[in-house]
Amino acid sequence: MNSSSSSYKVIVVGAGLAGLSCASKLLDSLAPSDVVIVEALDRAGGRTLTSCLPEDEPVDVGACWVCPRQKNVHRLLREHGLDVIEQQTSGIRVGVRSAGGLTGWLSRAFGRETTTTTTTLFTTLRGLPAWDLIQYALLTRRVNRMARAIPIGRPWDAKGAERLDSSSVMAWLKEEGAPNNSTARGLMAATVQSVFCADASQISMLLFLTVVAEEGGVEVLLEEAQTQRVAQGNGTLSRRLAASLVERGVEIRLGAEVVECSHSATDGATVATRDGARFRGRRVVLAVPPPALAGLSLEPKLAGPLGAEVAAQRMGKVIKVVVEFAARWWEGAHCAMVDPEVLTTTLAFDVSPLQGPPRHVLAIFFFGAKAEHWSATKTPEERREEAVRCARLMFGEAADQAPCEVVASVEGDWPAVPFIRGGYMSYPVLSSITQTKSYSSSVPQSCLHFASTENASAWRGYMDGAIQSGERAAAEVAEALQTTT
Repeated sequence: MNSSSSSYKVIVVGAGLAGLSCASKLLDSLAPSDVVIVEALDRAGGRTLTSCLPEDEPVDVGACWVCPRQKNVHRLLREHGLDVIEQQTSGIRVGVRSAGGLTGWLSRAFGRETTTTTTTLFTTLRGLPAWDLIQYALLTRRVNRMARAIPIGRPWDAKGAERLDSSSVMAWLKEEGAPNNSTARGLMAATVQSVFCADASQISMLLFLTVVAEEGGVEVLLEEAQTQRVAQGNGTLSRRLAASLVERGVEIRLGAEVVECSHSATDGATVATRDGARFRGRRVVLAVPPPALAGLSLEPKLAGPLGAEVAAQRMGKVIKVVVEFAARWWEGAHCAMVDPEVLTTTLAFDVSPLQGPPRHVLAIFFFGAKAEHWSATKTPEERREEAVRCARLMFGEAADQAPCEVVASVEGDWPAVPFIRGGYMSYPVLSSITQTKSYSSSVPQSCLHFASTENASAWRGYMDGAIQSGERAAAEVAEALQTTT
């Protein structure tokens, strides 16, 4: 057992993008020897992770996409010599439950919907029956209009906030949003899954509207946020950022699980790891997902709305299976999404490299309860087989009948990753936003500061949000140290 004790001005717990960005920003005002990063995993990067297909082709099995408006991540990518490439976006193919357009709508409106009248339709978004497409457009417009009425930063002050917070997105869709159109309902439920890595029955309508308001519309979440990728992989950004910190003299302790933290506004904090190491610091930045805070023994415990908010947080669940094929068998679209009630997987993206010899690669996603189940009960080979089966259906009848030879695959089974147990972001349970009157809180307590993509002020759930939160926490720490000097 390591019973050593070391002293620093700042202890950063967590070496994901939030923690690494925080430490990097701290060096604007502190010496490298003043900062230590303590990470439970045996690698830096947190929820970013880049693996390789044959011939060392990098693929992200963690966080994947960026977009032009995400200025923080683009700045770091430039600083560390990484290249941004455009994500193929020519068309989206959808799989929905359809019962024959207007005729189906009338039967449902009069309570006559049955399983025999409902079929699964796999087509391009523009190929949907006109009535279904109109209903989905109207639903999107309504959600955007409702989102504009949510006060940014204080969603609990919105008109009808308690009712919206106690209702899941799925309940709202069935009762108000799209009670008579399963197509519109299914597409919106798939959008919710892709944003929160959780089922629409788990996400409050108030939370969904808040995120839509922050980012500027449903279409931003569904389309704009997935328009670019990093050629070398996002995990490479985390590795290079960590390496640059080590080169400058910052100590990064990997494989050091923090189990206890006693803290005081006047006396600083003591952080203890499972292997017996102890760190003394004047300030501590907890750069971990909110659900992970609940697993730490904090003395005193988190107080007020922040403590209640952390207790109400749950981790999203996602498995990302990246498969390379001998030939491209999907045509007409580079993305496919499906009503979560239709198939096991919900989303598939063409992530084929844009340079070099032609290669044919899909990233296929399990979300929510299905991700949790397939992580706990299935092997990687079974998950790959199911992912390929679903993708062939999602991309249409012609794709399902085309020859399909798998060359290689890798996966990010995030529910199985220790200390994360999910990804890519956490969410508050129903009714908790209005009960705690706290959402994405990052207000320091005693000598503790908080950084994670979940408490960013913009691009929550994305790498840009993680970077923004880390740099904000660093600014708070620098000000606090200057005040107490």
